[in-house]
Amino acid sequence: MRLCQQLWKMWIPTQPYPHLSKMFLKHFTSRNIGLVVRLNSELYSPSFFTSLGIEHLDMIFDDGTCPPLSVVRKFITLAHEMITVQKRGIAVHCKAGLDEQDV
Repeated sequence: MRLCQQLWKMWIPTQPYPHLSKMFLKHFTSRNIGLVVRLNSELYSPSFFTSLGIEHLDMIFDDGTCPPLSVVRKFITLAHEMITVQKRGIAVHCKAGLDEQDV
């Protein structure tokens, strides 16, 4: 997980970014990530992931707040499906990186 955190912080910018590093995408596919959940504003196109067979979901809510119950329920349902049924991993991130969420 620590490597993933470092990679994410290196390649996710603070402004819209038209191209994600191929090395970053390769890292996700090699780790069998099946779902990327973005908690911040759009800084990249989800198609970078979806074109590789990785689902992408925006679950945006205000920084420093708890997500609405509907968002939590949706996440739990999707996490169960991805991890238990499909046997794939999940990457959750905000602008600061993968290690900022207590998921």
